[in-house]
Amino acid sequence: MREVRGASQPGSHGLMRRPKCSGVDIAANMSSCNYMTTQDDMTAVFHALAHETRRRIMDVLRARPGIGVGEMAQEFDVTRIAVMNHIAVLEDAGLVVSERDGRVRRLYLNPAPLQMINDRWLDDYTGHWARKLTGIKYAAEAAFERTKKGRAT
Repeated sequence: MREVRGASQPGSHGLMRRPKCSGVDIAANMSSCNYMTTQDDMTAVFHALAHETRRRIMDVLRARPGIGVGEMAQEFDVTRIAVMNHIAVLEDAGLVVSERDGRVRRLYLNPAPLQMINDRWLDDYTGHWARKLTGIKYAAEAAFERTKKGRAT
């Protein structure tokens, strides 16, 4: 087992021992790393996303998974402590998972809470609009074929 932060049960804070829940394993083990089951969990995610610095941290993690906390702090014009506080908020929301690698704490983005928000509110709409766009595409292609045949005669 590895010492991992940010993958704990809702409402608990701090370090927790959890197997296979690193950035490398998140895609394969998303269900074991994700616990967004209550309104408080979603509130924590929206709170974490509300701050521009935390959104930028997530952008950096998407581009550079496994970046160390020290390297991450150098990306910002605030103190290392401020960046660490932002990372703690992201970890509490389940959006970031960290693990110790020797003396370095490596950070990984956990997209599962964002996907769960998408599933809750957007999946039905995206399916609806995807069907509408496909219908428009087929109608445009049919109209094009009719005008093409009209010109050929």
